[in-house]
Amino acid sequence: MIMDNRSIYEIDAADLDLKVRAFSLSAPMRLDTLITFQPDELISRLGLDGVQKVDILDFECLDKQIRQSVGFKSQNGKWSVANMIATYLGEEERKWKEDEYEELLKELTKCYRKMKEVGVKEWPRIKEIEMPVNKILHETQAKGVFFNNEMVSPMCSELHKQLYGYKNKIQLELGYAGDDLISYLNLHHIEHRLRDYPSDTEIKNICKQHPELEPFWKAKVAERNLKCLLVLSAINRDQNLCRPLFKGFASTTGRIFLRDPALQNLSRKFRKLLKQNLNTDWRYEYIDFGQFEAGILAGVTNNNKLQKLYEDDKIYEQLAAMTKTDRDTAKIYFYCFIYGGMVRKGAERFFDTYDLKNTVDKVVDESIRQGYVATPLGNKRVVNGEEDKCWILNHYIQGTSSLIFKQALINVKSTCFDKVELVLPVHDAALFKVHKDVKTEQVFAMFKDAFVKWIPGSKPVIKEKDFFEEV
Repeated sequence: MIMDNRSIYEIDAADLDLKVRAFSLSAPMRLDTLITFQPDELISRLGLDGVQKVDILDFECLDKQIRQSVGFKSQNGKWSVANMIATYLGEEERKWKEDEYEELLKELTKCYRKMKEVGVKEWPRIKEIEMPVNKILHETQAKGVFFNNEMVSPMCSELHKQLYGYKNKIQLELGYAGDDLISYLNLHHIEHRLRDYPSDTEIKNICKQHPELEPFWKAKVAERNLKCLLVLSAINRDQNLCRPLFKGFASTTGRIFLRDPALQNLSRKFRKLLKQNLNTDWRYEYIDFGQFEAGILAGVTNNNKLQKLYEDDKIYEQLAAMTKTDRDTAKIYFYCFIYGGMVRKGAERFFDTYDLKNTVDKVVDESIRQGYVATPLGNKRVVNGEEDKCWILNHYIQGTSSLIFKQALINVKSTCFDKVELVLPVHDAALFKVHKDVKTEQVFAMFKDAFVKWIPGSKPVIKEKDFFEEV
């Protein structure tokens, strides 16, 4: 499906003649699934009623998922339609002109067929998990997310001052002009394992290891918040709804994220602008998986000692006690281990006590031997030998956490229908609006069921938190 300013065009993927047809918003839907690289525009044109009647698949998400499962070269930087078509059809990458929409639509149809063919093992998860979750996310996008427009401008002013304060600190105290952490590390020969596009957790970890680098992390957080709020500031002053672009599985591990604005990345200090005055029949509930990655690691590796510690919700506390640090530092130590295989000095006794090094080595060695790592329902990523060791466990754990979290969203939607509405997914937690007819314990049960479905025998830790509380 392709859209321009006036029209929408489609091809039935099953049509061998590749006949281009005009798509009418007023006519009954001819197809139950629409595939496009313009999901945000399509959702806008369909509206909530239209979105509820059809499934929408995003080419970007499909490409990133299938590409990694078969070992195609990843796209560096911004994703593009042209590169996707060239990759799957074995063609030279070309620039498409606006008046070539019919030819482009035909190439996209051929590309989609090829993606289904080479990525056939990913399709069970796409149909069972990704499409139902997409439906939930797209409905949320079509409804819009409330924000208090009057609060945005002063918050932007505050963040602008903070950001340039941190950048000045980097320049004056560290003698470095800029905020590129990797370049700084390389320039000063500081050992690290950061990739070209490191995750927030990886950046936070390296700055925790080297406290003098903290301004880099704080500048990144301030800039991320500022970008989000600047998008909101561009919305008409008399409007209090934004419509972020929800990406259901456009990351390697399949985690949900939002763009324009990336509300899930807002620091707690600024979350209050998302709080709406609900009527007495509704309340906010923020449901989170406690010690999620640690619980998954314990479950998938059948580590009974770690499972017991997880069920008591004491993993980070125990690690903190054994390393004589605080809970937040202990959590960073655990993430360092999961995301990069690094055992921080002083934490050896904890990982030895719970035999985690041997446990993890078995997972990594098995993935290298078989040539890929995958979650319980696909999300396969090809492994190219020893050089990929650092991310194998990360993919396995985060991919599994994504699967469980999405299952929880599906459970809530299929059980509660319109009595529980998703407001915002935030990494491994979700902010809901919950009707008075639904008890908190019922939502907890649906999250627990999701965890146990994919990691049988576990006793998951589920928590309710205050989304809007400043800390």
